[in-house]
Amino acid sequence: MDPVLLFIGVVVVLGGAYLFFFSKLEKDEDLADVSKDIVGGGESGLKPEPVAPAKPKAEAKKEAPSAPKAPTAKALNAMTKKEIDQVGKDFGVQLDARKTKAAMVKDFQAGIKAQKK
Repeated sequence: MDPVLLFIGVVVVLGGAYLFFFSKLEKDEDLADVSKDIVGGGESGLKPEPVAPAKPKAEAKKEAPSAPKAPTAKALNAMTKKEIDQVGKDFGVQLDARKTKAAMVKDFQAGIKAQKK
């Protein structure tokens, strides 16, 4: 094996070991400083303040599931005639597929208004 590659391998392993061990020591020292502050023996001399218990979030009002809203004329115009016919069936509106798209949209909206009354 080439001595240069062997040297590079050793440097990489030692560098990894250095980072692993010394970065862990720095974290432990930081934790020790924080724990001293919490206990009251740190440099800051601060004493921990009591923490109030978290208030429970207001429960969302449970409402009966409302009927799905009918699509707008713009949304209906973006659909094909078959899709409009299927949406009409889903909402209980009988549409005539032989009519034009504009007439189907108009009939759909009239059928929805009639159902609301």
